[in-house]
Amino acid sequence: MVNSCDGIVVISGGSGTMNEMLIAYQLDIPIVVIIGTGGWADEMAGKYFDARKRMKATPAKDPKEALDKILELIK
Repeated sequence: MVNSCDGIVVISGGSGTMNEMLIAYQLDIPIVVIIGTGGWADEMAGKYFDARKRMKATPAKDPKEALDKILELIK
């Protein structure tokens, strides 16, 4: 499903969520995580996914900020 998205917003998450985040990363789809929700969203906020440092998971405080950031990133 992620491969049909322009960007993804992550709330909390377990292993399935991390899998979707990594697919988005491989496809250069922007990733915004809502901090304070736990799981992989909090773990990856502001961090790179690997040593290539191609993309960080962009943190947001709430859904509105997350959407605003996605719209900025896809321009």
